[in-house]
Amino acid sequence: MSAKQVGKQVTRRNFPIRVLDLSIQVRAFARFQELTNPNPNSGAKTMSYDDVEIEDMEWNNELQAYTYPCPCGDLFQITKEDLKLGEEIARCPSCSLYITVVYNVEDFLDKKSNKPIEPSKQQPITVA
Repeated sequence: MSAKQVGKQVTRRNFPIRVLDLSIQVRAFARFQELTNPNPNSGAKTMSYDDVEIEDMEWNNELQAYTYPCPCGDLFQITKEDLKLGEEIARCPSCSLYITVVYNVEDFLDKKSNKPIEPSKQQPITVA
């Protein structure tokens, strides 16, 4: 489709189709997402599969993570370290689904200092 065709009417299979500028389509889709986002302040563009209480999840020693069954047959997973950092999303490694974990972050804080654990900062690597 050439630039001359943009905005013109094109007929395919006896159905008239209006060719729109791509930027109009992109803006329309962005507006649709904005209007359908259930929590506009969250920054998330999609909803989680489910909200699950931490008490309903199982601790898996092998994975060293809390797990919950995913409809795909695998397990949603979230580690204690993630919970200490305030993370509330448990992801399934086999599909695109994720759940929101409902828990009290204070239950996972470091008992000695009562402040959250900071993410580890990687040291710069010197390359010769």
